[in-house]
Amino acid sequence: MTMAAKVLTSGKPHLGRFYLVTSGILLLGFIIYAVHTWLEVTHQTEKELNYVDGLFRNAIESTFQHHESVLKILGQRLLEVDVRNHPERGLSLVDELMEVNPAMAGFGLAQPNGQLLLVSGIEPGKPLPNLLSQSESMATFLQVFDTDELVVGWTYYMPLLKKWLIPIRIAIQNDQGFVKLVSTAGLDIDSDQAMWNAIDLPNDVQVTLLRSDGFVLLSLPTPVAERQLRYYDPAPDEYFTNDYQPLELDPFFPESAAVSSYLMGKTMRAFVSYPKSRLWNEFGSRLIMPVLLFAAAFLLTWVLYRSVLRNQRAYESQLLHQAHHDTLTKLPNRLLIMDRLGNDLARARRLERLVAVFYIDLDQFKRINDTYGHKMGDILLNACAGRLKDILREGDTVGRLGGDEFLLILPDLQSVNEVEVLASRVLRSFVSPFMLEGCEIFSTASIGISLSPQDGDDTDTLMQNADTALYKAKDEGRNSYYFYQQELNEEVARRIEVERELRKAIERNEFRVFYQPQASLDSLRWRSAEALIRWNNPTLGPVSPVEFIPIAEEIGLIAEIGEMVMRTALQDLKSVHQLEPGFSMAVNVSIRQFRSDKFLQETLMLLKEAGLPPEILELEVTESVLADGAERFNGLREAGIRLAVDDFGTGFSSLSYLKKIPITTLKIDREFIKDLDTDISDATLTTAIIALAKELGLETIAEGVETQSQLAFLTYQGCNLAQGYLLAKPMPIEALISELQIRNREPVDQGIMENIPRAEGLN
Repeated sequence: MTMAAKVLTSGKPHLGRFYLVTSGILLLGFIIYAVHTWLEVTHQTEKELNYVDGLFRNAIESTFQHHESVLKILGQRLLEVDVRNHPERGLSLVDELMEVNPAMAGFGLAQPNGQLLLVSGIEPGKPLPNLLSQSESMATFLQVFDTDELVVGWTYYMPLLKKWLIPIRIAIQNDQGFVKLVSTAGLDIDSDQAMWNAIDLPNDVQVTLLRSDGFVLLSLPTPVAERQLRYYDPAPDEYFTNDYQPLELDPFFPESAAVSSYLMGKTMRAFVSYPKSRLWNEFGSRLIMPVLLFAAAFLLTWVLYRSVLRNQRAYESQLLHQAHHDTLTKLPNRLLIMDRLGNDLARARRLERLVAVFYIDLDQFKRINDTYGHKMGDILLNACAGRLKDILREGDTVGRLGGDEFLLILPDLQSVNEVEVLASRVLRSFVSPFMLEGCEIFSTASIGISLSPQDGDDTDTLMQNADTALYKAKDEGRNSYYFYQQELNEEVARRIEVERELRKAIERNEFRVFYQPQASLDSLRWRSAEALIRWNNPTLGPVSPVEFIPIAEEIGLIAEIGEMVMRTALQDLKSVHQLEPGFSMAVNVSIRQFRSDKFLQETLMLLKEAGLPPEILELEVTESVLADGAERFNGLREAGIRLAVDDFGTGFSSLSYLKKIPITTLKIDREFIKDLDTDISDATLTTAIIALAKELGLETIAEGVETQSQLAFLTYQGCNLAQGYLLAKPMPIEALISELQIRNREPVDQGIMENIPRAEGLN
């Protein structure tokens, strides 16, 4: 995995952790809310049960207190009317009691020996039972002699009345404190008039009143079928004695949560409870909406997480693609190319196959950029990328290194012949013109080829060697391919050394300007000279302009060198004019200088500094500069500067330029001159150029004249000027002035010679 991929994928755990943290916060919030809700439900339930417990406790205590008072008062009245001897006297009082106490199912009056004297609803004189003879009433009857308070007995069923009753008894004492009578009554637990039945119990509330002896005194609600079991079977002692916390399990209803309290002087204990299911139902009902909201929030978080994760993956994929692909052509960039090349090399080592690296550079791409603009250049690069992709085999890789450079990786090759076939296929793909936005553009390519394993077994070496081979392919004429050879390293090393020294040459003042005279063919008189740069480096020795000028153009030093040449040539021409006032100077101008917006202004300033008229300066430009249009040329001509087309007939010539652009001179290239004696085509072309110039009113200068026959031919055809070794070799300014003095047959002016800068170290 590349570093870019590691950096990008490192963001995924953070997103996952963010999602987990967010989900955890939501879950924690829900848990806190649920706990809070449960506490609210339990608190509300406890509050409701305590309220019911308070009502029930008040009802029980009020009922027993009321009946205690009633029985005491009635007993005293009955004692006063001597009911022991006259039972009939108490019947009216008993009837009144029963009428005002409808919850009282019956009333009885007994003597201390247990014998009933009267019973409500039974006529006097009828035989009545003795309470001491009945086991269910004997214990509570005897208790009345130990207290002056109301004694409550066990709840029981009276078949005579068909009712469940709570027996209550109280002793009636005389003034001396002796028990004379015992008032007894039975409270109907189901009576609507009973205070406990008047309590509006909430649904599902269960109330149990437990005596200290373990018997249940009252249970609400209790189905009739369960009463026998409920009231007659005593509960364990711990039911009454245990310390119950609020909402603990109800001992009588294990599936319920209860509150408990003591009453009647801790002789009884009340349990009020709700079924647990009611708490859970209430809790659940309160959580329905929060659960839905939490589920929605969780779902939304999940959807957002997945969406963000999907977008992040798409973004990472896009970034990874951008990190590994060229922005313009969408081809693999250097990073991805090197990775794939490494993989192909490893595979080739296992399979013992060849891997070829094609370093491809478009020929004259800068000219296309300068002519048609960078937008068209970008379109051309895309078109070239498309053609290269079309010729790929399966498993091949094509990528863009930058600028106009592409790289092809061709793995799984068995022979060099395959490489040559593929290289030829690449070159053929550039033969047909590119139709770009209505323009027909021709662009060829040069290819440098290195092979693994013979040219290197690692990516850097193969790339470097393919680049070296590309340099050689371009040097040998472009639109070709060249296989890497070990000897090329020496050429590359030489170029690097030249480039390094070239960058220091201007500061060290290593350049000198030589002048090659241009003679008029009608008299062979020197009428002008061409300024030529020479470089003698302390390390490299003399370096040919053919070698260092292209390098200077590539590294951007040509404009500075050109400005130095023009300044020196004009200053030297100033000295020449003292001998030959009409002598003119031709200076070569690079395309970079010519395209500068300040070129005309700077040239006129140099002429002014030298005190020379513009007419004595002739600027030589190559045919490629003519495509820039007539505007710049018009400005120079209007200033009086002459314009010459150098190497005419060898470049991208178009006769229409001769009509549109105000040039003054055509320079016939030495390629046409050197074989004038033997090549009829060169002679014909030279004759045609001279004739064309005459018709257009232009001067012609022939370069590279080295034989008398060449000179005679040019003279015969009417060529105006000539330069070459036959007439004079390039010479320093001192030699030029000396020769001019000799030719003019005038003595050398030593004052003039002293003012000319000396060329040290040059022959």
